Amino acid sequence: MAATVTIQAMLYVAAVLQVAAAGVALLLIPISGMRKSWIVVCIALGLQAYRRIDAINSHPTLVEAVTALAVSVLLLAGIIGIRSVFASLRRTRSLLDAEVDRGRAVPNRADTAIVILGTDARVREMNDAARRLTRTEGTGLVDANWFEGFVPEENRAKVRAMFDRLISSGEGDDEYVQYEILDLEGGRHTVVWHRRLMRDAEGRTTGVRIAGIDLTDVTLVEKDIAFRSLLLDRTSDSVVVFRPDYTVVYANSTACSYRGVPREEMIGTDVRRFMLASDRDVVCTRIAALPPGDCLTFETETVDVEGVKHPLESHVCVVSLGDEVFLVDVARDISDRRKAEGAVRRLAFTDQLTGLSNRAHLADRATQSLARAQRSNDTLAFVFMDLDRIKSVNDTYGHAMGDELLRQVGFRLSGMFRDEDTVARVGGDEFIAFARVGGPEDARTLAQRLVELMATPFAIEDSEMAITASVGVSVYPDDGEDLEALVAKADAAMYAAKDEGRGTYHLYRTEDSLTARGPSQPEVA
Repeated sequence: MAATVTIQAMLYVAAVLQVAAAGVALLLIPISGMRKSWIVVCIALGLQAYRRIDAINSHPTLVEAVTALAVSVLLLAGIIGIRSVFASLRRTRSLLDAEVDRGRAVPNRADTAIVILGTDARVREMNDAARRLTRTEGTGLVDANWFEGFVPEENRAKVRAMFDRLISSGEGDDEYVQYEILDLEGGRHTVVWHRRLMRDAEGRTTGVRIAGIDLTDVTLVEKDIAFRSLLLDRTSDSVVVFRPDYTVVYANSTACSYRGVPREEMIGTDVRRFMLASDRDVVCTRIAALPPGDCLTFETETVDVEGVKHPLESHVCVVSLGDEVFLVDVARDISDRRKAEGAVRRLAFTDQLTGLSNRAHLADRATQSLARAQRSNDTLAFVFMDLDRIKSVNDTYGHAMGDELLRQVGFRLSGMFRDEDTVARVGGDEFIAFARVGGPEDARTLAQRLVELMATPFAIEDSEMAITASVGVSVYPDDGEDLEALVAKADAAMYAAKDEGRGTYHLYRTEDSLTARGPSQPEVA
């Protein structure tokens, strides 16, 4: 009984496998295109399945059942294998069709040289760009050996060996090589080649298609730029080349160092990024007005990525290269010169004992402040201060103590006034200051603070020294509109303060004498 059940089960399985094989055969119809043949096979497989089911009732032997099952397995496996073969052939055909399409399209590119080589390295076909490259227009060079005819002898063996390895490997899709070729006129061309194996319908290698781009001119330019860069990177000057839209196309190492960025970040960026915002509009306006061939020299500052300013003297020229216009900016760092000029300016404009401004600087700053006040309708207070009885300090303590006292007076005055104000020592114990105030009452408050500041004792060495100061004040524009008149009236007011008992202040009034100082009145430049 058990044997009968096993035989029946095997026949049922064999029938199912036959039906499965028929289904796979139906799937082969769209792949192979052989509709009638596979329909016949499907019908035959269906009949075989029916026979397996019918054989169950005829009491088959175990051998017949095993044979039926084995045949069904082999038929299914065979049909599955055939389907794989057809699927592979279809993919291969698609690849070949795409290859043919590319082969037809690439030769139409006028800037790409296309050469078809056989496996023996002989030329089978060239496009027009390849003929121009090799100077073979109008000549019949088909079947010529590519390497012997166009590759320089010193590189021929190496390049041919690369070609042979490609042919023998059978794996040459999208491979790039670079080597020189010789044209028929003896010229040398550096070319980058894209090499791809060509295959027939059965996948066998039939040749190589090489597509090349001539880099000779680019190579020459790169060598020229490299040579120039070698020289320019050795100079201490900053060299930046940019287009009229301010895009940087070249920067030497000094230029990159000034701006604190690597060359690759400098190239392609907007050079205005490194200009001071306060200078940018003026500099760009002057550069935009430059005609070709002209140059412009000016002082400016560049700002690195950390915000550090570098003063520069720039020499910008407009140059033309073919149809393109560039601006060349050669600049040098003038930090040392600025420091030297600053030192000279400090010597020229600073009182050496107190560190305050001197008369020359007072006149310069006052001219600027008066012009600004006139535009803005501001009020300025001019203060003339004289230390009372300073001569007695020198007589009692010596001139060294007197000088130290003056230094401390200068220090106090520097702390009392703002940066926008100006404080100057114009004589031995005479000081002039001017500051922007809200009106005469603010000027009075300023004078009162100054008197109180000077009345506070000074600590000199181990002693305390008490002095007083007489302060006179004039106000712009009520008391005058020029420096000479305002200083003269502040001086007269100071003398009025001395007449009132010293150690006090006095605002100028029209009845105050302008000649009280007599011939000792200090000159103000």
